[in-house]
Amino acid sequence: MNFRLLALSALLGLSSAASLAAPVTTVDFSDFSANTLRKAVKSVTEEGFTVSNDCANIKSGRKPLETCLMSDASGRGNKRNVFAYNVFNASTTTLAREDGHSFNFESIDLDEYLNLPSSLFSDYSIDFSFSYADGSRAKKTVQLDRRTGFQTFQLNERNLLNASWISSKSVYFDNLKTSNVPEPASLALTLLALGGLAYSRRNSKRA
Repeated sequence: MNFRLLALSALLGLSSAASLAAPVTTVDFSDFSANTLRKAVKSVTEEGFTVSNDCANIKSGRKPLETCLMSDASGRGNKRNVFAYNVFNASTTTLAREDGHSFNFESIDLDEYLNLPSSLFSDYSIDFSFSYADGSRAKKTVQLDRRTGFQTFQLNERNLLNASWISSKSVYFDNLKTSNVPEPASLALTLLALGGLAYSRRNSKRA
């Protein structure tokens, strides 16, 4: 049995597994509230991600509006929670990495701006659009429960360039959880490690 090769393969396997198990990053708008609580802004950048809104393509005079994201907060002290929402109805909010690289969109917390029975004020259907690194696109619709309080929606979308969501009315959003897409070098390292382990096991059986 080649213990040196076996140890090397195990080490490669552990290192590649660590690189592939990318930590989850959460955009929770904590920076957004520092100086801009309840003040409309163009975009928010946190944890290497940018969240922006298209203002439903509304114009003021001849110029398009640009500042259509706003933050709000609930609770106090350690229980204080900051979240964001779109100022204009039927506007599209978009999430993308600041460096333009691909990412995985794990989950998002959503709550209707006004939880009222009448659809005149509330829209409990939130439509998502996903643009993938390979050029393909997909859509997904989630349904809110018509109750006050955030719901967590597991999206589990992989290898995205951007993701966006829209509803006919304003909607609160928070805790956008993302993770990195493994680099090709990490994938190659994983294959090398697996190959080394397979080779070591085969040799150990022959011995």
